[in-house]
Amino acid sequence: MATAAYELLRPGTTEIIPVMENEPIHQSLELPRQVASERPTLEPVQVLIIGTLPTVRPEHVFLGTLKDPQYRLRKPIPLDVSVQESEVVVTWSEIDEFGHGGTTGAAVDDFGQTLRELHRQLYAPEAHLGADLQRVKQVLGEYIEPRTK
Repeated sequence: MATAAYELLRPGTTEIIPVMENEPIHQSLELPRQVASERPTLEPVQVLIIGTLPTVRPEHVFLGTLKDPQYRLRKPIPLDVSVQESEVVVTWSEIDEFGHGGTTGAAVDDFGQTLRELHRQLYAPEAHLGADLQRVKQVLGEYIEPRTK
C-alpha cells in the first residue's frame, strides 16, 4: 500500500512524495491557478417556519470568574442549566443556590452576584451561622478565596 506526503513549495506548485518500498520518489507538479468567478445574482427566498426553533443550550456550564477584584475562584463552579417560565436558570446544587436571566450568560452573571453577596454575608465578622450555613460557608471556602493585594 502506497502513502503520499504533500509539501507546499511555492504558490501553484506542490511536491508529491509517494513512499513505496522505503524509496521516496520526488515529483513536482504545476497546480492550476484559481480564478475568481462572478457572483451569481440570487433570488430572495421566503422560508416559513411552523412551530418554534429549537434552542441549543448546554445542560451544564462552569462559572470560572467572579468579576470582583476582592475575590478569585480556586476552581470552576459546576452549574446546571434549565429553562423555567421563559427564563434561564443556573443552579449549584451543592449549596442550593441559583441565578436567573433572559440568557444563559445573564443567568450566570446573576448567579455570580448572588454568590459574591452570600460570601460577604457568611464571612462577615458579626455573622452567627447555624449548621446549614456553616456547611455552605465551608463549601464556599473550598471554591472562593480573597485576592492578595
